[in-house]
Amino acid sequence: MLTSGEHDGNTGAFAVATKDDRSEVAYVETAIRAITTDDPTDLSELARTLVALHSRPLTEDMSRELIRKVAQEKWT
Repeated sequence: MLTSGEHDGNTGAFAVATKDDRSEVAYVETAIRAITTDDPTDLSELARTLVALHSRPLTEDMSRELIRKVAQEKWT
């Protein structure tokens, strides 16, 4: 288990929606463009990411350090 706070959820925003017929669709933002997918493999990966996000919340200090690291990598 990573203790630095890095995991797949850090790669971009996404949302998973369940439609009236109980099928799912996901909206995923990437650095290049946003995509919508109903591919079972994609949905499975996003479900695993959601579990990781829910099971490994960062402490306040870890969140602050991760924000600093990402800001430095992206904007300096």
